[in-house]
Formats: sequence, structure tokens, C-alpha cells
Amino acid sequence: MAYRNYLGIARLVSGRGFVASFPDVPGFEVVASSVDEVKDKAEAELTPFLCKLADDGQAIPRSNIPAHVTPQMPVGEFRILVRGDVPNEKPLHLIRENARRLANDAHRIFELGSVATCVGLAIAAIEEAGKFIIHHEGRPVLQNKGKLDHDKKQAVLGEHLDKLFLFEALTKMVAEFEEHLRKDGKEDDLKDFLEMPEKERMALVYHSVKDDRGLLARLVREAAGPEEVGIDYSLDVKRQKVSGKREQAFYVDIDKNGRLQPTPFDITFEEACIWLERADFAIHLIDDVEVR
Repeated sequence: MAYRNYLGIARLVSGRGFVASFPDVPGFEVVASSVDEVKDKAEAELTPFLCKLADDGQAIPRSNIPAHVTPQMPVGEFRILVRGDVPNEKPLHLIRENARRLANDAHRIFELGSVATCVGLAIAAIEEAGKFIIHHEGRPVLQNKGKLDHDKKQAVLGEHLDKLFLFEALTKMVAEFEEHLRKDGKEDDLKDFLEMPEKERMALVYHSVKDDRGLLARLVREAAGPEEVGIDYSLDVKRQKVSGKREQAFYVDIDKNGRLQPTPFDITFEEACIWLERADFAIHLIDDVEVR
């Protein structure tokens, strides 16, 4: 059984004694006559509390001690650190929570001005989200070493971005085809077209262009617009550019000819914003997925 340390805040409350609450463990409170007794009682009761959460099907709270530590403690408050044993959790729960943690840390480090580290964490969050989807769907892409390759995890976000861009392109094509029927005065054809379910209308226009990959790619790019930087994400994954960007975010490297490779200091504010947006979209894909 694993364990986590949780921060408690003990205060002297008139008529009750010392009351300790735990910001990361809602609903868990301990009362005793001294700070030492509060700590001992919390250590005895925290593990059973966490086990009951697990038995009820609830996620075990994450410990986020830095969020609750301030340079100066308010008068009358005492900080206590209490260990709680954590019941075995579902791996997918942990993968999802780790993806969220990485994305949140990317935003925090961005606010501190470290854009390179922000990009590295954002890409790690994208990979964790991809790993979640791969395992949740039971895709047979595990390597012999038992781990997923970085590009396999990165590519999952690309799949969803590509579907989104294709949907935008088909939506535009459906509207253009409808307008074409109106201009040509083909009222019967227009009536039949409009009576189709939306999916059938999209399927109809898709089949008219699906065999011309070049045309389809151009239509998708036009629908996405010139400002859409995510349009080439899948291609960047295949070309190892995403993995390269992750390496650049953390390391200063020299190639075999002694030439300096792009460094963390070359990563721009604009790049960081793009990667944060991608990480947020990746987290959105897994946020409401039911785990059994």
C-alpha cells in the first residue's frame, strides 16, 4: 500500500480544543486537547478515512502541500504533516490525475516566466492524456519493454485535432453545397438534402472528395484558417518535432559536428501559449471519461 503526506492546519477553537482541518482532504477533521494529540489522532484516523473513500468509489485526494504553505503562519495556527496509507488505486485514475497535475504545473510555471519548462510540462501532460486514452480504449500498441513510445502518446492528440479540423471543413462544405443547390434552383434536391440527418449530409460531401487526398487536405486547411497552428501537429509528431521540442525545453545539446542545437532559451512566449492550449485540450478529452 502506498502512502501520501497531507498538510493539516490546527487552530485553537474556544469550547472545542485544537481542531485540525486538511485542505486536500475535504470532510476530514480532528479535534483534541493539544497539537500533539491532534497529530497523533489524525495519523490514526486518516488511513481509515481514505480507505472508506476508496470503498465508496471516490478518488483518493491528491496532496498539494506547496499550495497551502505561506512564508508566515497566521497567529494561532499550527502546521502538522500527517501520513496516510493509500489503498490501491486504479491505474487510469492515477494517469489522469498525473496529466492534470502536469498541465496545472505548466500553467503555474508559465506565470513565473519560465516558458521553456512550461512547454516541457505541457508536452508531458499531452503524452499522459494520450496514454490514458490508449489504455482506456485497450489499443494494442505496447512495446516489448512494456512502455509506450513518446510518439504513440503524442499522436492521440493529433487524431482528435485532425477530427476537429475535418469536422469544421465538412461543416463548411455542407453549407456551400446547400447554397449551391439554392442558387441552381434545385428545390427538390435541396429539400431532400435538408431532410437528411446532419451526419448523413456530412458523409455525402465527404464521399465526394475523400479519394482526392490533396483536395481534402486543402479544404481542411482552408477551414482551419491561416492562424490555426495545430493543423500541422500530427505531421510534427511523425517528423519527431514534438519530441524534439520536449528535449529542447529541458536540455542544451550539441550535435556530432559540435553545433549548438536549439536551446530552452530560444523558446518564445507565443510557443508556450500554443502548447498550453494544446495541453488544456488534451486534458479536456479525458476529464469526463468514466473509469471502471
